[in-house]
Amino acid sequence: MEFVALDLSCTGPDPARDRIWRIACVRFHGGTPEAELVHTLPSGRDEALAASQALLHRVKAFLADHVIVAHNTLSKQAFLTRALRVHGLEAENPWVDTLTLSRAVWTHLGDHTLAAARRRLTPSLPAEGGALSDALTAGHLFVAALTATGSLPEGARHAVTMVLPEEAARWIVPVQRAAPSTPQPMPTPTSLDGCFTRLQAASGWQDRPGQRAYAQAVADTLDTGQTALLEAGPGTGKTYGYLVPLLLRLQHDRGRAVVATRTRALQEQIVAKDLPFLVERLGVDIRTAVLKGRENYLCPRRLQEAQTRLHPPELMAPVLAWAGRTETGDLDEVAALTAVPEGRRLLSTLRDVPYLCVGRACPWRRRCPSRQARESAREAQLVIANHALVGSDVDSEGSILGPYAWIIVDEAHAFARSVRDALSRRLSPASIPPLLGALRRGKTGALARWGELVPVDLCSHAWKEVVTTHRAFWSAVSPLLGGETGRYDARFTQPVHHQAHALSESLHALSGALEDLAGLLPDEEAALARGFAAEAVHLGTLIESLLFPSEEDRVFWYTQERSGPVLVASPVELGETLQRELWSSRAASVLTSATLSADEEASTLARELGLEGQDTVFARWPSPFPFSHVRAFVTKFLPRPDDPSYPKALAMMVEQLAIVSGRRGLVLFTSAQMLQACLVHMHEVATLAQGRDGERDRLLTRFRELPPPAVLLGLDTLWEGVDLPGEELELLVVARLPFPVPSDPLVEAECERLQASGIQPFRELFLPHAVLRLRQGVGRLVRKEEDRGVIVIADPRAGTASYRKAFLQALPVEPTLSRSVEEILACLPEIFG
Repeated sequence: MEFVALDLSCTGPDPARDRIWRIACVRFHGGTPEAELVHTLPSGRDEALAASQALLHRVKAFLADHVIVAHNTLSKQAFLTRALRVHGLEAENPWVDTLTLSRAVWTHLGDHTLAAARRRLTPSLPAEGGALSDALTAGHLFVAALTATGSLPEGARHAVTMVLPEEAARWIVPVQRAAPSTPQPMPTPTSLDGCFTRLQAASGWQDRPGQRAYAQAVADTLDTGQTALLEAGPGTGKTYGYLVPLLLRLQHDRGRAVVATRTRALQEQIVAKDLPFLVERLGVDIRTAVLKGRENYLCPRRLQEAQTRLHPPELMAPVLAWAGRTETGDLDEVAALTAVPEGRRLLSTLRDVPYLCVGRACPWRRRCPSRQARESAREAQLVIANHALVGSDVDSEGSILGPYAWIIVDEAHAFARSVRDALSRRLSPASIPPLLGALRRGKTGALARWGELVPVDLCSHAWKEVVTTHRAFWSAVSPLLGGETGRYDARFTQPVHHQAHALSESLHALSGALEDLAGLLPDEEAALARGFAAEAVHLGTLIESLLFPSEEDRVFWYTQERSGPVLVASPVELGETLQRELWSSRAASVLTSATLSADEEASTLARELGLEGQDTVFARWPSPFPFSHVRAFVTKFLPRPDDPSYPKALAMMVEQLAIVSGRRGLVLFTSAQMLQACLVHMHEVATLAQGRDGERDRLLTRFRELPPPAVLLGLDTLWEGVDLPGEELELLVVARLPFPVPSDPLVEAECERLQASGIQPFRELFLPHAVLRLRQGVGRLVRKEEDRGVIVIADPRAGTASYRKAFLQALPVEPTLSRSVEEILACLPEIFG
């Protein structure tokens, strides 16, 4: 195996206008660097041109006819080809793009930059890669990818070769994978103490008294059949704390249980890491399963259709390589593509969409991942789900998860919001086009395909009518929706009733035409036509329910999103529904989170979730972290957040903190408008901003790679569920106390409901939610015992308002009321040494 790894440094991104100024090449032999060539090409004319020609002749001789390996080759190949041709040289070498190859081999990774590869494979190279370092990294990445490909199943291995020239494909050496060994099961301990004693023998296990006490509370709840609200601060170890007693219960009681997390990421952590460890260590013999919504899974029939289309191999290779080895069909596993927009677009065409499913008529039915996942979940004793899926199960009266005795809701502070979203009905300009596109997407559309078998004139006419009425409907609705968000009722929608009726009727007419057509089509196509018909009816009914609002238990509202306006109908009150459909059917329920309460009890959460007045227990375990290297400050010197001078004053303070400390900082905002107002004044320190520089996951990756001092300005999704331990985050600033927005339609409706019941909204809704949110936000700073840093509450109200005590007590350490930024800066040497 002999190849040349290459990297170029150029004066700009355009091969037609810019030029190469440095070339680095490394010849690899047998997987090891053998020779290097680095040239800096001179600029100018005459002597410089002659010198460049001589250097490029050397480069051409060094490349010979070897395979050229480079990362993200498209522009590099164009630059090199153009530079050689200027001097009458040609390079017809085969190329390998290690970016595409890496995505095909390690589909589970989201970051395929050279920096990530360097950290993973060649940590001895400089962290900041120049051309030579990048060429070496690309070469090592190529060798590692070929080695890893040899261990893949045959189908996945074949998919990887799609992005390799023949010469390189021959270097793959298939490796026979050894059958996994089955360890001899140990007898399961009969007590909770016995379980933790067994776990203590595990390498790296840290015995935590708080974790044991927390686990005992979970076990007591499962024994007594109560409902428990258990708050366990960072470092308590709550995931193992609830899994150990639950596994012990399931081992000896053979019932069924559901663990519901907020995010699919935590689902993956439990299934891939926590459960396997505990099952092996405790000798537990129970069936477990993870279940997500159907559209999270691959549809094999749609993948087969995608292979007939002209998708570029750099996108199809990762999908096919993953499909050739996945055991679940869970599209979240293809992190290599979910990290890039074009990859997300491709994956959206492969999802198991219910109305595109042909059911029993599908030739792939036995291998359907979503069907297998649902069947596995029904047969499992323990199902790891997420909040949204539990909400959908509540909405479907238990048809998704089936009967189960126990439920543990992790991250329970967000459960009400997730369930409300799952029970909401939504309509946007993007709701109907997918159905229309599937029917008439050029020659591959269903109507074109069916037209070769039977007459489709009536369906085509109905389709055109939906297109026309859909366009007219949104043209009439959009002007009515003033502002970013607001509530509406039947009087508000009166001017567009005619257009709403027309669109609904056209959808029902399309459904009828599709049903008639289904009777003429072969089985698989008939099933597809009936699925389209059912979806058309669903959409028509949705329009009627949203444009002619009559349900008193729902709030009807609209919001403006990037893709356009959205009409929504959400339940106002969840408590009764959850009590009837969820809690009353369970033998016991545990709701847990690092932050559940705004005071000494979780009364607000209990009321929202329908647990008020029930046999409910509340207990709290504070974080065991010492917080000895954490200081908190409340600024009395800044203007109030509604003062026009506030954004500039905030920006100046944040920059001073970052520069003087030399650390990374996170500033949490409650509105995009204030974030932008602050951002325009940030000039002295490297700054990333949510929205401008990407969204959560991409932002966090970039933030970790920025050398300090650096600042990240974040919105809602960065207030919780973010881990930036150690030096990744040492400054945290809260720009404004996070009170709910009074004009938010859901908040407004909840206020009206509380007032009608004689409850004061500020004390029972606004203040508890703001305190809870603040606790979540400041919790981003300390994720490990040894973490250190500074918390700054930049809203003076936290130190002056009548309700200040509630916020000050929410901080992990007693705060200092600061009268100047100099007071804070003077403390930094003490904190950071």
